[in-house]
Amino acid sequence: MRYMYRISFELAKKSTFSGEEKSLDFKINETEENLKISADGKNFSSSSQFCITGGAFGGNEEAQASAEKMRVAILYYTTKQRVGVDFGKDSLSKGCLTKHGQKLLFPHHEGPFLDDRLGVMIYEAEPKPVFVRMSVDAVIGKSIDEFIATLKKAHGTYNFKSPRVELAVELYSLSHFESTPSARFVTLFVCLETLFEPLPRSEKAQSH
Repeated sequence: MRYMYRISFELAKKSTFSGEEKSLDFKINETEENLKISADGKNFSSSSQFCITGGAFGGNEEAQASAEKMRVAILYYTTKQRVGVDFGKDSLSKGCLTKHGQKLLFPHHEGPFLDDRLGVMIYEAEPKPVFVRMSVDAVIGKSIDEFIATLKKAHGTYNFKSPRVELAVELYSLSHFESTPSARFVTLFVCLETLFEPLPRSEKAQSH
């Protein structure tokens, strides 16, 4: 049994690769496996999500080791170029296509079907899988009447206790715009740090 690896990643907003190709075959060197980078079915210049596939390998561990080298190489590039990259490590989303949905959307394909998600994936080279992705955007509706009632109550009567508290509230609001749980955790922790009032260091520490 032979194995392939697939690394799907997303570049930060407003970052992409130049070119009108949808995919490109390449090699690290002549002894390495065949590699392919594709742009989520779009042209390189029109996409921010890409995937690199490599293989086939004689074993799962061999594929995993090669995939890890590629993941590190991608991180090296994005750090050097000052570009953000997301491998989906903190993503909570999972595939939601049921077996019934698979038959409905792909009546002439027996599978296997795999989630088209960010990150590293090792899979059997044969039979060739179909990668499927479904996305759902949920919208939370808030009562406009409650919004206006709160404005009437707070307008002119509520004030922040200090600039420190106001900054903490602003940071808390901005934390909801973070795209990953880890980034939001850091922002929320900074909220707490703005509220801390550290005690003066000891005279010995200050003298040192």
